[in-house]
This record gives sequence, C-alpha cells and structure tokens, in this order.
Amino acid sequence: MAPGPAPPARPIGADAMRLHGCAAAITLALLAAGCSSNASSATAPSTTARRGAQVRTFTVPAAVECGHATSAAVTVDYAISGARRWQVMVDGLPGTTHTTPSGRISVHVHCDGVQHTIALVATDAHGLRTSAVRYLTTRLSSG
Repeated sequence: MAPGPAPPARPIGADAMRLHGCAAAITLALLAAGCSSNASSATAPSTTARRGAQVRTFTVPAAVECGHATSAAVTVDYAISGARRWQVMVDGLPGTTHTTPSGRISVHVHCDGVQHTIALVATDAHGLRTSAVRYLTTRLSSG
C-alpha cells in the first residue's frame, strides 16, 4: 500500500509563534505563583539560619607532641551562641553531645604523625547546623 498524501505544510513562523506563546504563558504562571499573596510564605523569615547557632570561638592547637604514646589529649576552647547542642568531631567520628555554651574540653587524637580534622558542629532549636573546622598534626618522638 502506498503512503497517502503528506499533510499540508504549515509555515515555520506559525510553529515558532505557538511555541513562543506557550513559553510566555508558562512564564506568567510561574511569576504569578512566585508573587502569591499568601502572607505566611511571603513573610516567612529566612533569618533563622543567620540567627541560628554560631561558632564564636574555636581554638585548637596546630600540633601536639605525642612522644611514644598511641594517643594524646588535646585541649579545645570554644564559645557558641544560639545552639541547643553541639559536639566536637575528631576525624569525622562524633564525640559527646554538649549543651554548655562556652568552655574548654579535652579530645583524644591518634598519634600517627599526620594531620587530623577537629570539627565543632552546633545545632540550633530548629535543627539547623553550623560548623567550624581546625587541623591538628600529631608529632611522634624522633628517638
């Protein structure tokens, strides 16, 4: 069976105009949705993250002498605000959760002569987190 006659060709300009009209309608619909008069979404504060937990001070020594020990205690000074809880992580491993807004704690690092990551992660009442990271190198005895 032979194919039937081809449908009449439409001018290219007509397809382009229809596509342009659809794009304009979609754009207007998106703009209208973005300019909603719903007061709760229009006035919802985005300042929670800015006013949430903040690390004010986080001091970790650059290095610790280990001698021949396999681990060493490191003193960390901190001050945070707006946090419900926080913890210090050593090399990605979570530590004890704390609630005191400032102070001095001791964390333990493995003595292996390499750099370690010490992170303070603070969480506010809404579950938003902020963090600060410091690096510490353990030094082994040369003898």
